[in-house]
Amino acid sequence: MAEEGNNRSAECPAFPAWPELGKRFVFAPGLAPALRDALRDAEPLLRSARPVKVSGSTTAGVAAVDGVSYFVKRSNVPTLLDRVRRIGRLSRAKRNYLASERLAALGIRVPKVLMALTTTWHGLPGPSYLVTEFLERPMTVHHNFPAMLERKDLEYWVRKMASLMALMHRDGICHGDLKMVNFLAVAAPEEADGFTLGLLDFDGTKLTGRPLSRRARRKELARAVSSCFLRLVKLESCTVPELGTLLRNWCDAYCEAGGTDLRGDRKLAKLVRAFLKRAERRGKGLS
Repeated sequence: MAEEGNNRSAECPAFPAWPELGKRFVFAPGLAPALRDALRDAEPLLRSARPVKVSGSTTAGVAAVDGVSYFVKRSNVPTLLDRVRRIGRLSRAKRNYLASERLAALGIRVPKVLMALTTTWHGLPGPSYLVTEFLERPMTVHHNFPAMLERKDLEYWVRKMASLMALMHRDGICHGDLKMVNFLAVAAPEEADGFTLGLLDFDGTKLTGRPLSRRARRKELARAVSSCFLRLVKLESCTVPELGTLLRNWCDAYCEAGGTDLRGDRKLAKLVRAFLKRAERRGKGLS
């Protein structure tokens, strides 16, 4: 598992108050005692890691235990206001753990979570720590799209991604950030199409006990369609379909996979355009 983001640090910055934190651990079943003990020292483990993302909200890196690499992420709480806002909420690490378990039970490929650590600091939520299996890059649709399109056409991959969405939406799971960089595409030579698709990054995922509403599905689909379109525009090796055609392909695939029929939904088309305009304002648009 890896994160996108700026890395301007030679090492992962420390959280000095680590010894003072109250700690609640959740471990994957079946971990060897020695590995559990190593993962308990999450902050020292992160300090030893090769950074892959260092930002105000997230510090993440790749660390080794007995020669095996793991992805380690600390969700930061940089201000007192951040800590107050998180009172009563699941920590990001615990949310990732629960979402991964639910999705894996549906047969969806996710990075295996080995440990989730929720902390408190002076009675308020503190940073949380997540340790997962490490997946070598390239390991997302965003990065593997060119190779994927050499194996199968775009409509094929749209159907595969839309099928994952429909499945989790029926089970009451709202990912929250369905960009191409959050769709796993792990190389699988044994598969006819060469890749196993899945999902990652569940910081904003919501878990409910009932199928998602039309509104929630619309937003998820709009995010996926806009991100797919932007990624195709950036690729020089493929023909980019018109936005309306791409949207219809996604809606058809989503409906055929058992999702809500959003074909012809004007609010969906408007939301797709809004996501594209937002990306353009952030410098990630069509230019």
